[in-house]
Amino acid sequence: MEIIFTIVGQVSIMYILMAIGFIVYRKKLINEDGAKQISNLFSLGYQSNDYVNTLSNGIFYK
Repeated sequence: MEIIFTIVGQVSIMYILMAIGFIVYRKKLINEDGAKQISNLFSLGYQSNDYVNTLSNGIFYK
């Protein structure tokens, strides 16, 4: 039962973030380039730590 609450909570947060982004974009507080940058930032935050660690190792340690 606890996992259902976790999933519902995470999905709710995602919808709230999408709603905020939609409102901000419609009010023209950010342009299309800013929207792309924010989208990339949020998508990186939701990816697994293994991917982020692999990516940072590939960038910083060659």
